[in-house]
Amino acid sequence: MTARTDLLALAAKLVRETRHGSPSMLMRRIGQDHGIQITFETARGLLAQLHEAGVVGPDRGSLGHEVPPAAA
Repeated sequence: MTARTDLLALAAKLVRETRHGSPSMLMRRIGQDHGIQITFETARGLLAQLHEAGVVGPDRGSLGHEVPPAAA
């Protein structure tokens, strides 16, 4: 595994736990809980990859990504 795939797995875990998929949530939780600072663009990229994998729904602007019940 690379650092990038580890970060993607961490993002997927956080989205499932919180049932919320937004770049700001990922930035905050990854930084606070894991001591890893990521940029807004990196967080958006992670969410785009999670969307492609079917973990989250499409971007809804300020509402973030919907997390389908199947992902919980």
